[in-house]
Amino acid sequence: MRWETLDRDLEHRLPELSAGLDRERQLWAPDPPGQDIVLGDVLVPYVLQLMRTASTHSDELRRALAVVDDLAANPDPKLEWLAVISVLEALEDHPELLERSLQWLGPAARSRLPTREWVRIHADASRD
Repeated sequence: MRWETLDRDLEHRLPELSAGLDRERQLWAPDPPGQDIVLGDVLVPYVLQLMRTASTHSDELRRALAVVDDLAANPDPKLEWLAVISVLEALEDHPELLERSLQWLGPAARSRLPTREWVRIHADASRD
């Protein structure tokens, strides 16, 4: 996945996000939505909803969390940071969902489950 094509990459890997991505594209037109919007307003709610219904959507959840793991392992630090502050931090805000997600999260995502200090340091560094 690449920063410049994140919305299209997500749509390719998770076609069920197409409607949400199209909605964001229309809302932000003529500009593309920011990558934080793509993850925060499309992927995060999808993952949280799947986490709430994991027993009936385990294949979809596995695929969505594989995307999160790929973002967390991406050599582009912006994508890694985005995975942490968008998806993993959202899971951290829902301890019961975070606990359930551990069975599906890959090693890159697990190793980057954020502490507030990590997020603050990386946020400061991204502004430089």
